[in-house]
Amino acid sequence: MESQIEQSLVWRLICHPEETGEVSDIISPDDFISPLYRKTYQTTLRMVQENKIVDLPGVYIEMGSPENISKIIDGVEDSLFPAGHYAQLLKQKNLEGGILEAAQKREYEDAQSKITELKHLGKSVDIETICQIMAKGDPKREAYSTGYDDLDSIVTFESTDLFVLAGKSSVGKTIMGTQILANMAKQIPVGLISFEMSEIKIVKRLTYSHTMNQLNEINSNFHIACPIPFNLNSVRKTLKEMTSRKGVKVIMIDYLQLMQESKEFRSRHLEVSHIIRQLKEIAKEYNVGVMVVSALSRNIDQKGESAKPVLGDLKESGDIEYASDIVCFLHRPARENDAELIVAKNRNGTLGIIKLVWLKNKITYGPYEWREEPRYGED
Repeated sequence: MESQIEQSLVWRLICHPEETGEVSDIISPDDFISPLYRKTYQTTLRMVQENKIVDLPGVYIEMGSPENISKIIDGVEDSLFPAGHYAQLLKQKNLEGGILEAAQKREYEDAQSKITELKHLGKSVDIETICQIMAKGDPKREAYSTGYDDLDSIVTFESTDLFVLAGKSSVGKTIMGTQILANMAKQIPVGLISFEMSEIKIVKRLTYSHTMNQLNEINSNFHIACPIPFNLNSVRKTLKEMTSRKGVKVIMIDYLQLMQESKEFRSRHLEVSHIIRQLKEIAKEYNVGVMVVSALSRNIDQKGESAKPVLGDLKESGDIEYASDIVCFLHRPARENDAELIVAKNRNGTLGIIKLVWLKNKITYGPYEWREEPRYGED
């Protein structure tokens, strides 16, 4: 079947070389199975780029393989459809085969990527005027309160957003993120996917900062999973379960630098770049808000204890900055209780600094005005 499609495609391009531009946007030479038709396609593209006349004799001469050229026209039916039609058929066959192969090898991320590409194959790009866009209005996206009023006043965390919470080692990034999740769990189902701690350790952490009454209040909305291995496939499978069975709206991943992929990358930088871009795609795919805890580069330690983090300090990948919608840095100099949450990127709002206080008796962060209330959280 693929051979017939390839034959019809190259014959159509030889007869109508003006259609090569559309075809090259859909397929590459690697999409061909037959070496002959692949070479014919490459030859035709090159002749068009070099402004040569494309016809059967011209391709015959350029290919330099007269013993095989007859196969191109042998038994071919008239190509009544545009070359783009055959190119889409060929791409569809290849994607379907790739999905099956990836699934058999349990390479689910690769399979999902090909499924997404297949879904969008052949779909035209919407081109609209300003008035048409204004008439449609903003797509409805659910916004989630973090429970910190000062933060919510400048940051709107919505479904499909990627929120990166970063900070130095041992500053309490996980604690801060977990507190935000707990605040959200009063209103909506949330999920915590941890690669760092076990389920029981997470619960113990929660008992330090919450009373039993408070834990009972959020219990049915706070879902925890610690999958193995620590990769995107685990995140995707866990999130699918959380959204379908528990209706989870926001997830937190703890933490980015612990995630590793099975396939090889030329550098750790490229691997983390791939992971963070996929997490943004996952947020869109499942229509959830995704909060990711991230480490900072060790270079921050060379700036001094009081140095505040900046976007350039994000560890291992500049793509963390580009893929995210919100980036916040948790900053607390050692042995101090006053802390700051620095909003360093806010795609849909302003930047700023939120003052917090470290409540060491509860092992959590509270709004700055609670610094005189050491018994926070007690009934």
